[in-house]
Order: sequence, then C-alpha cells, then structure tokens
Amino acid sequence: MSSTPRKLKMYEKAYKKCLRSCKKSRCKTKCKSPFLDMDLKFKKKSLNPYQKFVKKEYPKYKNKNIHKNEIFKLIAEKWNKNK
Repeated sequence: MSSTPRKLKMYEKAYKKCLRSCKKSRCKTKCKSPFLDMDLKFKKKSLNPYQKFVKKEYPKYKNKNIHKNEIFKLIAEKWNKNK
C-alpha cells in the first residue's frame, strides 16, 4: 500500500512531462512511461462553501488594485461576519 502514492506521483510527473513534449491527441502513443497505461481514477473534489465564497468575491476586489494578501484578508473578514 505504501507504493500507491509513489506510483501516483510518478504517474502525474510522467503525464505532465508527456503533455509538454507531445500533442495532446497523440500523448499516450508517444510517451514511453508504463504509468500512462495504468487505469487510475481521479476523483474531482467539489468546492467547500468557503472556496465557493472566495471564488465569488475575489473578482470584486481584484479590480480595485489591492494586494493579493489584503484581498484574502478582506474576504476572510467578510466570511466571518456572514457566517
């Protein structure tokens, strides 16, 4: 079981390298990595309520020429007030 995360990291690394080096449509045929043949299923996690809130609020502050860290502080304060 301990080798599974390692294989997953190797797979991701090989896939990223392959995407950079060849066209996406021919990616699996050109790449020599055995990990590309593995049948790994990636679960796409849904966003939690805070992440959805940040996604909605961030564009409002982005245009106001405020530093990124300050934007997230403002969003966090707004989240805590509305929570």
